[in-house]
Amino acid sequence: MSEIEAPAEEPSVERETTLETDPERAWEAISDEEQLAGWLAEEVELEPVEGAPARFVVDGDERHGEVREVEEGRRISFTWRAPEEPATLVELTLEPLTEEGPVRLTIVETAPAGVPVASASARAWPERLQAAGSASASALALA
Repeated sequence: MSEIEAPAEEPSVERETTLETDPERAWEAISDEEQLAGWLAEEVELEPVEGAPARFVVDGDERHGEVREVEEGRRISFTWRAPEEPATLVELTLEPLTEEGPVRLTIVETAPAGVPVASASARAWPERLQAAGSASASALALA
């Protein structure tokens, strides 16, 4: 009798922060190319439409991917792939804490089963989240 192997777990990194802004501006922070370029990557090409191609420049490396899911005003997910690495899935989810803000932003990056989430990517999320919080504060100051 052969042993049945349990499916390998998909490794992930989960982080969250609070954006001191209203839900509408928080959505812009995770779905607008210019806003994303302020905290997620140096350059971003992303249309918040399922199936749309995506391009990011992170720490000088170009990453390509695809928008997977869009829940207007609440959630967007996309894949991205760094050179010489498998693609990972990045999910950005908003949870308004009150009607007018603040908003909790949760980011989960998941690698394929059996492949570790790149340690450089995992280490970078706290800094990116801090930048997201700063970007939302700047957006409020400009409003």
